[in-house]
Amino acid sequence: ISEKLVNKWVKNLSKNPHLHDKIEFEVAITIYSFDIDEKLQSLVGDELSVEEKRTYKECIRAHSVELIEGKNDGSINKAMERIDFLSNKQKTYQDLIESTNLEHLPKLIEDCVNYGTIPFSILARHGFIAKTLLGSLEKNKILTKEEVSNLENSIETIAGELVNDLDKCANSKISKNNFMKKYGHLRPGTYDIQSPRYDQMVGFFSSIESAKESIGNLKKFDFSDSQKIAINNLFKSIGSEFDSNKFYEYVKKAIAGREYGKFIFTKSISTILELISKFGEQNGLSREDLSYIDIDDILSFNKSTINKEEKKSLASIIDFNRSKNILGSTIRLPQILFDTAGVYVVPFQVAQPNFITLKSATLDAVFLKTREYKINLKNKIVLIESADPGFDWIFGNSIGGLITKYGGANSHMAIRCAEFGIPAAIGCGEQRFETLKKAKKITLDCSSAILQKYE
Repeated sequence: ISEKLVNKWVKNLSKNPHLHDKIEFEVAITIYSFDIDEKLQSLVGDELSVEEKRTYKECIRAHSVELIEGKNDGSINKAMERIDFLSNKQKTYQDLIESTNLEHLPKLIEDCVNYGTIPFSILARHGFIAKTLLGSLEKNKILTKEEVSNLENSIETIAGELVNDLDKCANSKISKNNFMKKYGHLRPGTYDIQSPRYDQMVGFFSSIESAKESIGNLKKFDFSDSQKIAINNLFKSIGSEFDSNKFYEYVKKAIAGREYGKFIFTKSISTILELISKFGEQNGLSREDLSYIDIDDILSFNKSTINKEEKKSLASIIDFNRSKNILGSTIRLPQILFDTAGVYVVPFQVAQPNFITLKSATLDAVFLKTREYKINLKNKIVLIESADPGFDWIFGNSIGGLITKYGGANSHMAIRCAEFGIPAAIGCGEQRFETLKKAKKITLDCSSAILQKYE
């Protein structure tokens, strides 16, 4: 059954490459939802027999109920325990950075993987489950699109805390030093060693006034009595102990947990990059030099300083990889490769943006580069390439809208804009984004799925 399903969904994707960032919602069935029968009809069709569909439906139902009720090792609570364990370990990391000794590097990476990346992936999975279940309630007409948007707008995440703390900084309620202790590790381009962290950005606070004006207050949300009854009955029908209150709590924990997990594991990534940069500084290697060295080459050293022969070897690696990067940056590939022909003749694949909120705006546009931060973003539609958590600082600048080149319906920036009620088009794709970033003004109409540029 699994082989038949995967083959069917790969075939569906090849016919609809614009759905590459919506696989969880419009290509494959990865979780039980309250519109499962309609999905089986539209996404599976006759690929499975009636009996095979029944078998698959029961498997995915039992698995989904276990997950949302937290009855197995994939629970939100168990993932959060590991994230909290990593957060406590990180309190000792500053001393490691100052030591410049690479002998700590393998352990830092191991901790990041086991207590950061893996539990984050579990939390991200729960984020997809929550989004899918909400979508199925909308499909069943229990919730409206606006009510789903309001529910998402009622959930405060770590990014909401960041903006609130920026506001407190602007009003001298907390010190800038305390702000940086909590958020200083963030950097636009999480894995880019050349991108400065917040605590390395000179004048970081200069463009931030009253950050809370940027996003307004979180909306309160509650299901109506009839919605509560309908949701309770749906969970009862699939053998779950959940009711509407437990479901709302699950959605909040899944979405907020995913963002908190990412926030914590990126602190480990940032520590790793800073330790490597300190090592480079001690050995005459710039951050740009280091960006051309593979992590495995760095791991071959377990000390603070290197000898002349080792420096010569690294210089050779840097030169080779720099040349390779120049060549690689000239290559254009489609968003999805189906065969080798796509390498030689790139098929034109138009991405379908994920529109967030039901709002619209027509405003001046500004393209923000990864390492750029001294720029006026107030009441502007901001264009960035990726949905990266290091860009959360922009929400303290009263932006009017957001457009990204990459990112899915449940990506970091999609969740941010839903939380803050900011109109956004997430994942426009290369062709459309490259055109939009040259525009002076853009109309972003999320309810009508319109993006219009003005020169």
